[in-house]
Amino acid sequence: GVGEGEGEEEEQGESGHPSISDILKQGYPAEWIVLIIACSLFTLIMMVFFVRAVLQQKIYSTKHTMQFLSTMGILLVYPLYSLMYVSGMIVPRANSKCTFIAETYESISLLFFLKLMLTYMGGKKNSIKSLEDTKVHLNAPRCAASLFPRSSSTSAIS
Repeated sequence: GVGEGEGEEEEQGESGHPSISDILKQGYPAEWIVLIIACSLFTLIMMVFFVRAVLQQKIYSTKHTMQFLSTMGILLVYPLYSLMYVSGMIVPRANSKCTFIAETYESISLLFFLKLMLTYMGGKKNSIKSLEDTKVHLNAPRCAASLFPRSSSTSAIS
């Protein structure tokens, strides 16, 4: 009756995704199992390559700790993304949390990239000094130029 439907909605949660206990009772569809196994193997391979890169890089870069940490932080993006999305496939209710973790780490990796770029350019002061005289042209790309025909006011800018 009415009570059974309400309990089922409550058990699945607000997102409508099944919980892990529901999945263990009912099982995954066959195509999901193949996909989960393939993605899990791919994630495992990526993790092995990441660990190998860390160990290999650690041998050669004992002097430059910041470059090592920044490089490894950037390289961790792909294995972490893979791990989070496989976890989201295995436990659908946790998908939004896994996506949040992956997206947060992506923003952190952009900071690693900025730090690595500044390190290669000799620090913040040297980066500013070397980029001081650089002129940036704000011309539209060729494909966008055909969409926006030049008028007399825009031709004076470029």
